[in-house]
Amino acid sequence: MSGNSVAVFDPTIGQVEKFIPIGSEPNALALSDDGQWLWVVNSGAKSIRALDLTHDTVGPAFSVAMEPSGVTRIAVLPGSHDSLLMISGSWVSVYDNGIARPNSATMAASLITTTQSPLLAYAFNDESSSWDLTRLCVNGNGVFAQQIVQQAFGGNGGNLSFYDGFLYGGSAVYDASKQSLVAQLPIRGSHSLDPANRRIFLLDQNAIHAVDMDTFVQLGTEYFSATSKYRPSFTRWGRYGFAFVGAPNHFDAGTLYIGLSRLIP
Repeated sequence: MSGNSVAVFDPTIGQVEKFIPIGSEPNALALSDDGQWLWVVNSGAKSIRALDLTHDTVGPAFSVAMEPSGVTRIAVLPGSHDSLLMISGSWVSVYDNGIARPNSATMAASLITTTQSPLLAYAFNDESSSWDLTRLCVNGNGVFAQQIVQQAFGGNGGNLSFYDGFLYGGSAVYDASKQSLVAQLPIRGSHSLDPANRRIFLLDQNAIHAVDMDTFVQLGTEYFSATSKYRPSFTRWGRYGFAFVGAPNHFDAGTLYIGLSRLIP
């Protein structure tokens, strides 16, 4: 992103194709599961807008009752284009096409993830020693905190995701149905899942690590020169690619890193 725009970047040639004006101080992003809609939190305007990626057109903005910290995380509920789960301060809420559902859950949470069901989500608090993992029930009335598990991950270090019944954090894997820790990962950092190749990729301060998704054995490491830590934007792209953005409050904040890796089979 640059200024008040979203940048459309082609990683194959390493160039920005264009900038799409979106609003004041764009921050958190969320992509619908069909890849057609990108939702953008505009912190300066305290609003949220959708970008139609098929036509590169921007929808109307809607205001959000943000706490002073603003909306820090946002996710699109599966099967939907316009139902958004979000964290603002100590509240987790759902908005449908700009209209808030009546009930918001109150909790300390810094990360959220949706699941394969629009009725189930998870929140995790990565900013205190309690490291609470909360199961969220989502229905037409809003969000309800169903369960809290303390010390679920023992510290995350980046992001939270759900795949095939398991929750993945930056330091552990948690079986959501059995409510138990499955494995402690060998490296703490942001992660990106590659189910097709049965790999978990972990990003720490200056390296990418590959871990077997079934045995949790570390398979290899590649080093690079960047040094900031815990980039929740870390993602796989293309056949052999990775991408991530420099972490906030570090010297390379906002810098986009892209590259290919021999760790991908």
